[in-house]
Amino acid sequence: MRTIWKFPVPFPGGDIAMPKGAKILTLQMQQGVPTLWAEVVPDGLNEIHHLVIYGTGHPIHSGSGSYIGTFQDPPFVWHVYDASGDL
Repeated sequence: MRTIWKFPVPFPGGDIAMPKGAKILTLQMQQGVPTLWAEVVPDGLNEIHHLVIYGTGHPIHSGSGSYIGTFQDPPFVWHVYDASGDL
């Protein structure tokens, strides 16, 4: 059975464990914490997602992976990528 779980995003980037095959739905601030929500099948099998965060105007390195989303933490705007497939 699929369900939606939330995951705090490590800042300024890092690893999070999510159930294998998780589908990331959105990334937003929740009570001052960057958080993503994902549709998951909670079967006990996890995979590590390596998140990389860039500020607006900062160079994006090759191997940054797939864009997940953007969140605002005034006065800054941050952009999150999942580099798991590029490790």
